[in-house]
Amino acid sequence: MKLLILVVCSFVAHAWATCNCKFEGGPEGGLLETIANARLDGQKLRADDLEHQLEEVEKTIQKRYAAGKKFIAENRSLLGRLDKLEGTGCDKFDFNCGDGSHQCVSHLLMCDGHEDCGNGADEAEDVCELPFFDGAAFEGTFYGKNKFGCDNTISETLRFVVVKTTREPFLPSYVKLHFYTVITYREKDEIKSASYIDDGFYNPASRNLVILPDEGEDFQVALVCNYDPGDNDSCHGKMVHINSLKPCAELHLHKVDDHHDDDDH
Repeated sequence: MKLLILVVCSFVAHAWATCNCKFEGGPEGGLLETIANARLDGQKLRADDLEHQLEEVEKTIQKRYAAGKKFIAENRSLLGRLDKLEGTGCDKFDFNCGDGSHQCVSHLLMCDGHEDCGNGADEAEDVCELPFFDGAAFEGTFYGKNKFGCDNTISETLRFVVVKTTREPFLPSYVKLHFYTVITYREKDEIKSASYIDDGFYNPASRNLVILPDEGEDFQVALVCNYDPGDNDSCHGKMVHINSLKPCAELHLHKVDDHHDDDDH
């Protein structure tokens, strides 16, 4: 109700601000005119003050919403780390609804617009929100014992740009992706690069990103990258052989803000 009053006052303030209303004449002449105009000026000032208060309330609400969203993300990140250490009590392809409920929901039922968890966790915004968008770019550096990019060359970095994201109506829990991928590698003493157009998918339940190689690529290796709960800016990944599913390289990918010219390809 208070918010409605503030909105009405804001409208009145705007109306008075654009109005050159003046009272003239009357039985007492100039005295009534002076009193009326003084009251109008006072009402304008009060309405302006209420309008300013309304703007401050809106800013406060936005700040508290952002802070609450950040707190939820951090809390989910900690719970996710605990789940990795202790286990969730659910099968590999099930989602734990949390809150101590021990309820498990199939990955296929995640983020489909229908709450299957008793607490609605399977449709929560921070769970179903994609860690990327069309045009988002990620870069990674290979690390670990095997820094060889799954072939005879030494891979240095990998960069991919999300070209398009698609949700199928019959399976909204899996997001289809289209990528532009660039791998930079060292061959003898020369730095070279290779670019590909790849497809893949993202599973919000497991927070796994998978980039599959094009059939025409020389080396049939895929990227599997896992995002920690609450962290949409980076993921830990492995390059794996398609046939054997054995990992042949590891890397850490992080979101970058800059966009190179080749992103538009």
